Amino acid sequence: MKINTPLWILFVGAFTCYAIHNHMRQHDTGMQLASALERTEALEKEVDATHRQIEEIRALVDAQNSALHENVRSSVREELDSIMTDSVRKNKEKALAAFSNASDVKGEHVYGNPHARFSIYEYLDFECPYCAQFSATAKKVADDSNGHVNVILRHYPLPMHGQEAKLKALFAECVGHLDGNRSFWYAVHALFAGKSTDGIVQNLNLNTEDIASCMSSENALTGLLQGLAEGEKLQVDSTPTVFILDTKQNKRLRVPGTPSEGDIANIIAGILR
Repeated sequence: MKINTPLWILFVGAFTCYAIHNHMRQHDTGMQLASALERTEALEKEVDATHRQIEEIRALVDAQNSALHENVRSSVREELDSIMTDSVRKNKEKALAAFSNASDVKGEHVYGNPHARFSIYEYLDFECPYCAQFSATAKKVADDSNGHVNVILRHYPLPMHGQEAKLKALFAECVGHLDGNRSFWYAVHALFAGKSTDGIVQNLNLNTEDIASCMSSENALTGLLQGLAEGEKLQVDSTPTVFILDTKQNKRLRVPGTPSEGDIANIIAGILR
């Protein structure tokens, strides 16, 4: 028997098959898209994790580099400080080399053997050119005496020279108080040579503020007042005024004018005869 299927039934069937097929294909596509999206999200997470790792590594490297650079800078600073300190020390020793005969006697400024038989007392004013001349002479006599002669300094700033002479005396006292007798004698001869107080402070590696503070202290004034008091008692009226003391016989001899090395040698020879 021949079956005649109506066209609409065939059409419906065909459409149904197409719809089912299309739905399945869309389902497969959706599944593929979902799978692709999951893979994409996973990849993005992996990329993010990689970026974080890279940033962490970069931060670590930067920190290490920074620490390395700081170590290098610190090392360079320490090396430069060491070089500077060594240079300052050498410059100071060079400045003080000529005053190795200065003696550390408490309360006294002695150049030469503190137990020498003969002491040259010099009453000086830092604004007096003849004092500069005699100070160099007295130092040389002490240096060449084989320990038989020393020099003892007394400040005696004259009123005619105003405050400058007093300030220089206070400055020298403070250098000695802060840095010892060698530095005191260096300061004395440097002032007589016309060097500035700032230059002296720098050469001795002293602190300017410490010097300034000391100059208004009792320590500085004591040294200045001692010289003025003794000078008045001994009727000192000009500078330099020089006395030679024979400590063995306890005799003091006043030397007129600005004596030379020969004058001092002759006076000492006369005492010894």
